[in-house]
Amino acid sequence: MKNKQKPRVKNLKPVPAAPDGEKRRHLSVVDTNTREGSKSSVSDVEGDVFHTAPKEVKVNKRPKGGRIHTKSSKEKQETKTRSGRIGEQGETFENPIENTTTTSTSVVNLNFFPEHDIQEPLPDGVVNIEVDDGLYEYSREVVVYLKVLEAVDPIPDGFLDEGSVTANMRSILVDWIIQVQHHLKLCQETLYLGIGILDMVLHRRDVDPDKLQLVGVTALLVASKLEEYYPVDIKKLLHLTENSYSRVEVTHMERTVLDVLEFQVYLPSPQVFLLRFSRAAFRSDDPEFLKTCQYLLDTHLPLPSHPSLPPSLLAASAVACSSLLYYVSANASIPKVSTIWTPTLVYYTKYNLAMLLTTCQEMMDQVLAATTSTTKFTGALVKYKSMSQHQRLVLAKHLTVDVLKRTSLVLTDWNDIQQLQ
Repeated sequence: MKNKQKPRVKNLKPVPAAPDGEKRRHLSVVDTNTREGSKSSVSDVEGDVFHTAPKEVKVNKRPKGGRIHTKSSKEKQETKTRSGRIGEQGETFENPIENTTTTSTSVVNLNFFPEHDIQEPLPDGVVNIEVDDGLYEYSREVVVYLKVLEAVDPIPDGFLDEGSVTANMRSILVDWIIQVQHHLKLCQETLYLGIGILDMVLHRRDVDPDKLQLVGVTALLVASKLEEYYPVDIKKLLHLTENSYSRVEVTHMERTVLDVLEFQVYLPSPQVFLLRFSRAAFRSDDPEFLKTCQYLLDTHLPLPSHPSLPPSLLAASAVACSSLLYYVSANASIPKVSTIWTPTLVYYTKYNLAMLLTTCQEMMDQVLAATTSTTKFTGALVKYKSMSQHQRLVLAKHLTVDVLKRTSLVLTDWNDIQQLQ
């Protein structure tokens, strides 16, 4: 007896995040599959009957032998076409990539990128940092793509004002996730991506406070599957939550998170921009400088304003703060703006210092508060006190209380001058 199929669901558009002032949908509300009649890995047919796609489309097979027939250069010019390649006996095979059409809507227009001109002249005072980075042909396109991607569905300021989760709840959770990442020895990309996934879920859905930690560990689990060689063990995550949740709850929440994100789980990370901007600051070979930038970024993670800032701006602010810290620790004079934020940094980051001052001041305030024990969010401080992983970075000369206070005063003076102009 044949199994009866369930009625097809009408094609529905994915529901975006609620505008400001309106209550977001609850996290438990799952969107219906938008592809009419599609089947998932869990069968949509009673009796667990799984279906495969019909094999109607035939693909041109490669000619036998698998070799390309050698011809003279004149014959190659006669048979070669722009959209094909030469096969045996002068056959021309169509390029499957150029002739493929897709029905899905692309989030980012890949034709956006300008042609890469190796001979493009640079402005005066700008040093070419792309000559010896090993990715000269693609590095600029990668950064342009990520900057376009970070502008897709940005998280607005105050996105938690109308939900069940408050900004303080998020800050406590993020500070705890920083310590979890350090304890499990996960990479920085996993930390930034995990918190990015958490913020995107909080932006699109209303989460119950008693499920907030579950969403946090699930976001870190998903991030580890993308960034780590070995994903984090669920048992270890549950142990760190004092077994407040079960393995089944984590796997169910993982499916919910993926559905809310529409499986677009890769979000631009400050770490990618940080590596490029540190090269523009001529500090790419200094591991302590890079760790200082990461320390500043980690202290900024719990702030309510962090999810609303582009990752490229956060990375640029961290580089500016670190450069200023190093200068102040070695000199008694107040530096010029062009000394810290050089034309090379302006050119490659696309930010002038005036656009970074507010974020730089927030980073310095957070580091100073953690160093003087005037804040409860000390996860980053505890993390970078580690000798085995971070060589006790917080005890370095350029991160002493005196240097932090002097650097904060320099930023305040620059901000005042900028407002007077």
